[in-house]
Amino acid sequence: MISLRPNPFDPATLDDICVKARKAFATSGSGAFLRRKLGQSLEYREHRSYVFGDDVRHIDWRASLRHGRPDEFLVRSFEAEEQFQLLVIVDGSATMRAGMEDPHRVSKLEAALWICEALGHIAGNEAIGIGFASLGELSSRDRVSFVQGGQIGEAFAHFSQGLWSSKAPKGREEVSIGAELSRLKQSSVTIFITDFYRTNTAQAALEEAVQLASRGYRQAVVCELNSWPTERAILRDDIVSLGAVGAAAERSGAFQASGPDLTAAEDAIQAQRDGYAQALNRGGVVHFAWDFPDRPGFDAMAEGFRLRFHDFLLASELFGRVG
Repeated sequence: MISLRPNPFDPATLDDICVKARKAFATSGSGAFLRRKLGQSLEYREHRSYVFGDDVRHIDWRASLRHGRPDEFLVRSFEAEEQFQLLVIVDGSATMRAGMEDPHRVSKLEAALWICEALGHIAGNEAIGIGFASLGELSSRDRVSFVQGGQIGEAFAHFSQGLWSSKAPKGREEVSIGAELSRLKQSSVTIFITDFYRTNTAQAALEEAVQLASRGYRQAVVCELNSWPTERAILRDDIVSLGAVGAAAERSGAFQASGPDLTAAEDAIQAQRDGYAQALNRGGVVHFAWDFPDRPGFDAMAEGFRLRFHDFLLASELFGRVG
């Protein structure tokens, strides 16, 4: 297995990208990396119904009378701002690892780790906490560690080496990240990096994790590594073993993929992507499709990475958020 190759960006280039992304968002003067949360501040948000445990001093008696329901009081809710935590979760499944042993090909897992490393550099510059995790790699006894500053490089190295050398998770191991997501701060941002090829139990686990990460004031971003153009080129030119994707029937043994084989696989993948998009869009989750080039060589992948990362930062709204 080849080792993880250097990130396409040098630190100085990432610094320039940060400056450009920051300029693209107008902030309120309190800082681009602050996120709103419900809290005890002077900034009024809205009225809501009183629930047991609310501070009675926040009951708006006049608004309650106008509301016209004697059995329901209205309380004022407020919002505050705090510096957010960034959690990056990488899909470590088998399809993300395809091509890892080919020195002429960049796998989706390698591209995902490039994204993690670049985000870690940004977090270090902006003095925010960042944590790294993998679906299926976190046991119920583990906790995600959020680190800052000089600790980020060491944390990323430990995470990337462990994920790169491990095997793809199986079965119900996929749901183990859920407990950790439920403990996230209100102002947290969680970025999922996946290829949308997960099916059945694994698909349900990912959708559940995204919904947990987006509750309340939390923000969830799903970065979809859309690699089908690359895979189609490989399948068209090489003798391959094509497994089940989505609803497509499983094929065993090596064979030269024909036009109908490729069309059936493409239809299944598109149906899979559409299903994910519908499920995630219902929760207002940010979805960014990171398109791969037709060829998976290092030079083409590195160039595509340099072109797409800035757009990804803008889409994920790390430097500002509407609302």
